[in-house]
Amino acid sequence: MQGGKRCSAEGCTSRAKHFGRCWRHGGSVECKSPGCPNRAKSRGYCWSHGGGTKCKTDNCEKIAISNGLCWAHGGGRFMLRLAETQLETVEVQAEHLSSTFSSPDYHRTYRELLCTKLSTNFREATEIVTHSELPKASAGYVVVKNKYLGVNATDINVTNGIFNENPPPFGTGLDAAGTVVEVGPGVTEVKMGDYVVYDKFGAYAEYVEVPIGSVHTLPELSPAALPLTVCGISASIAITECGELSTNETVFVTAAAGGAGQFVVQLAKMAGNHVIGTCSNDEKVEHLKKLGCDRVINYNKESIDAVLKKEYPKGIDIAFETIGGEMFKTVFDNMAIRGRIIVFGHISEYRGDTPRSSFTVSAMNEVMLMKAVTVRGFLLRTYSEIIPTHMANLLKLIKEGKLQAGVDPTKFHGLEQVPDAIDHMYAHKNIGKIVIELPTEIGSLP
Repeated sequence: MQGGKRCSAEGCTSRAKHFGRCWRHGGSVECKSPGCPNRAKSRGYCWSHGGGTKCKTDNCEKIAISNGLCWAHGGGRFMLRLAETQLETVEVQAEHLSSTFSSPDYHRTYRELLCTKLSTNFREATEIVTHSELPKASAGYVVVKNKYLGVNATDINVTNGIFNENPPPFGTGLDAAGTVVEVGPGVTEVKMGDYVVYDKFGAYAEYVEVPIGSVHTLPELSPAALPLTVCGISASIAITECGELSTNETVFVTAAAGGAGQFVVQLAKMAGNHVIGTCSNDEKVEHLKKLGCDRVINYNKESIDAVLKKEYPKGIDIAFETIGGEMFKTVFDNMAIRGRIIVFGHISEYRGDTPRSSFTVSAMNEVMLMKAVTVRGFLLRTYSEIIPTHMANLLKLIKEGKLQAGVDPTKFHGLEQVPDAIDHMYAHKNIGKIVIELPTEIGSLP
């Protein structure tokens, strides 16, 4: 069916043209243009020197490319269209690959800080674990790529199992801020690419699936959003709901320069009260004065009990108490008639390295009766229905420049430094909320 000899070049199956060889292997005469090494196509010349058939368009002297026509008259258009089609195909494939690789649905790894054994020693209790696939957004949920993680004193209560009935392993961390990378069915409040801040157990991770009810949108992604989620909202609800914040009263705030204390100081001052704050060093003293504290007590230099008895003989109307132990006893002994104590925590006893106070309820009964003092515990999740209202108010106050959401200036980076940040807090070194920044490029392709 196919006449003619095969090319004499070893292994070549093409048909010979001249000299027993195909075009590729020299099967043609040389171009007769002086000094040209190219092979002749027709009339003894190569393409460059006029070889080839002339374009069949009338009066056209150009060489035909295909279909008997030159480029100007349509020769080669089919090849051009073919090339364009192939290019379009490549572009579509490239776009598909790009969207696949950038989508959270694509198989990627990410890391999470898990509690692997129960302990108040956060460093010993936790381990960074790599997951082979990103979390998926189920109905009513979104997946957030975290950028900033919030550190809280109660993190060691989490690793000690106080908030989790299930045995380890389980997630750690309470709040974070980042970017929405996937939206589950039924979610209309946010879209992919939105910046959000949220509170959820298991926030110490690079990617987290979060219920939409725990998410608050942000105009920009900044560590300044994190003081609000757990600390700010808790402080606002505790002082107004539990403390029945009023005006012209004396408000006592322990750990006043911390993540929650800073909000209580400012909210109490805005309501027209006299505010006393406690702290551990002179740098914090100056910070609290700038926030509006009327009296700051550095407990490493002054006796809190002595100051209260001398300067506030009528007692304290509201106490925001986070320390526990001997601090709680001192506060209780200096309460005013109809005073309210908010038990926000007992951080001095979280680690178990300080003996629990022997101060008992029976020792409190007479004072509570005779002074009509009330002691009220606070836990944020028991007030979930009013969280949106308090968050909206805090954001409004910040926007108006009436409220500062302080972030501790010490920098921490990556999941590896979460234990360092917690040690920093328990060493009483932080001023404001401690925030950990995660690298922009997190997760990896398999």
